[in-house]
Amino acid sequence: MYDVVIIGGGGPGGGYVCAIRAAQHGLSVALVEKDKLGGTCLNRGCIPTKALTHTAEVIDSARRASEFGLVIPEAGVDFPRVMSKKDRVVARLRGGGVNLLMKRGGKIDVVSGVGTLRGEREKWKLRLPTVRSRDLRQGILLLRPDPSPLRPGSLGMTESMYH
Repeated sequence: MYDVVIIGGGGPGGGYVCAIRAAQHGLSVALVEKDKLGGTCLNRGCIPTKALTHTAEVIDSARRASEFGLVIPEAGVDFPRVMSKKDRVVARLRGGGVNLLMKRGGKIDVVSGVGTLRGEREKWKLRLPTVRSRDLRQGILLLRPDPSPLRPGSLGMTESMYH
């Protein structure tokens, strides 16, 4: 039995941050993630986009260098190297940022899989269809899915359950 089970290990303000804070307050935590910690923002969205945008700014500056009295012959783009740099930025932030924070946060069990809820209201159990399927029991359940819109009705909840 965990004090807190969190579905979704996404980034800023997301599941892994919640897990760290809960563990720092002495709660036992299970964090369920189907992919890589950091979610869409770190792995496929915000951070990779910013890395690529920065590269575009650098090449633009290099191509306009003569405006500043600089001579940079043949500023070009090596797309495979650009993508490699983007991947290294993401890996560094995931490894040095997310994973380091998870270690400093306290005891957090990261469970690979997709959670589904079973049961009624306060007796929900989290079922994980992983290699060894198991139920996780929790005192508090936090849903932190990727940033696609989610309505309580899509979880089978009625309005009276969340008001």
